[in-house]
Amino acid sequence: MKITKIGKGKNNHFIIVDDQDFKLAISSKTELAIQAALLNNLVVLSDDDLAVFYLGKHSVSFVINKLSKATLYYMKQGKGQGWICFEVATTTKDRHVTTRVIGTQRYREVDLDWITSHKSTFESALGLTITVQDCGYDC
Repeated sequence: MKITKIGKGKNNHFIIVDDQDFKLAISSKTELAIQAALLNNLVVLSDDDLAVFYLGKHSVSFVINKLSKATLYYMKQGKGQGWICFEVATTTKDRHVTTRVIGTQRYREVDLDWITSHKSTFESALGLTITVQDCGYDC
């Protein structure tokens, strides 16, 4: 299993969106490494089959070998407060599942800058190119 540590920075407002209480069968050594890496970091644990994103006490997981799409959506502030959301889609022959991985409850330029600056790190951990989609203004 590969552990990827991504520094959160000082003004990061991201949360795990589709929080799941999903426990992997991992060694105590790997669990200790994850706990140590979590201080001020987003941690991605991945292998050929599964990816788990950890942020604070929350986590979200998805099947990595069935990923069909990864997208970073954002909507700028208009009358509404806007938002940022990174989601992945997994596809099998009879089912399509979208998982919202991390996001913000309002749009902030600093948050968009943070996640786009780490786009290549996410792509490396997932083995998939991430599409960025500007959804306009939150009216």
